[in-house]
Amino acid sequence: MLEDFWRALRAYCLQSTVVGLKYFYLYPDIISRCFWLGNLLVALGMSYTLATLLYKRFEEMPTRVTIESQFEPVVNLPYPAITIYIKGDGNLTIDLEATMPLLLGFHEIVNNPDLTVLKHLEELFEANRYTIPEVMGTLPQSCDRFLKRCFLEGVLYANCADLFQPILTGHGYCCAFNSLYMFNGKRNIAKHNFENRTVKHAGVTHALVAVTDYEVDDAVPGTLLNAGAIRVMYTDWTEFPSDDETAIVDTRGESYHFLSATYTYCSDEVQSLPVWSRKCYFEDERFLPFFRNYHNSNCDHMCYVVAVKRACGCFPEFLPNVRADDVCKITKIPCIIQVKREFVDTFKVT
Repeated sequence: MLEDFWRALRAYCLQSTVVGLKYFYLYPDIISRCFWLGNLLVALGMSYTLATLLYKRFEEMPTRVTIESQFEPVVNLPYPAITIYIKGDGNLTIDLEATMPLLLGFHEIVNNPDLTVLKHLEELFEANRYTIPEVMGTLPQSCDRFLKRCFLEGVLYANCADLFQPILTGHGYCCAFNSLYMFNGKRNIAKHNFENRTVKHAGVTHALVAVTDYEVDDAVPGTLLNAGAIRVMYTDWTEFPSDDETAIVDTRGESYHFLSATYTYCSDEVQSLPVWSRKCYFEDERFLPFFRNYHNSNCDHMCYVVAVKRACGCFPEFLPNVRADDVCKITKIPCIIQVKREFVDTFKVT
């Protein structure tokens, strides 16, 4: 029986596709057999290591996300939040030509802001009992003056305030359509009993149309409006406006923007995994301060908010429901600019 076993083993080795086993029997000298035995052991060891690494990688990062990018029907889907960024003149009794470029430091990287002037401005605003959100909401051109006429689904809105509400964003004062958030004159808030608009009809004749007049003579130096352009941002209606999806629009003509629906989903197997295993959160698994809803845009904003809080000891003025006493003062602009520089350097590295 033992002889039959060895005969069968020899036949298997000679006829097997494993080259090492075949050569192990074809070359009976001790050196050749040691060489091919070593090759076999190394190959088996590498195979085991590769299988182990793949298993551990799947165990730690098993996320499988499928993105459908084909065109889908948009009827009955929610409209995205469309935010139009504006900057214009204001009505505070200060030297706007000198001060407005300094106030851009809340949103843009300004070189060498004069701290003495910033302190004077801060004293002036405090003496007149202006908060920073009020200042940033009062200085620019209002949405009523900026938006002259609006159409939606073929209906003319003589008063665009029925469609667009003011909002403070990371880029400054804007006008937002179908957004959960708005600026109430004191701070940004989440709208109570917000009614989300859904698409009733698709096509150019039923699209959202906004006729704007940005009053170029009063545009702030150093802004897009001063260069003759307007920023338009697109986000989900539940998200705080951001520039992840944005367009720079020429103000001297018509601009058409066609949006398509994309459905992103995750497999049920991944959703059932614990958070520590998939290393990501779903919307209902994490509470975000100020924003509440855990979305990509909100999460990106919170990273910046945390960095400003850690470095400057205050919060940006665009945060929803932020207390006025916690908002960064004008003298914190150099600190905010430094945080922005660090963010820019980080993105360049990544």
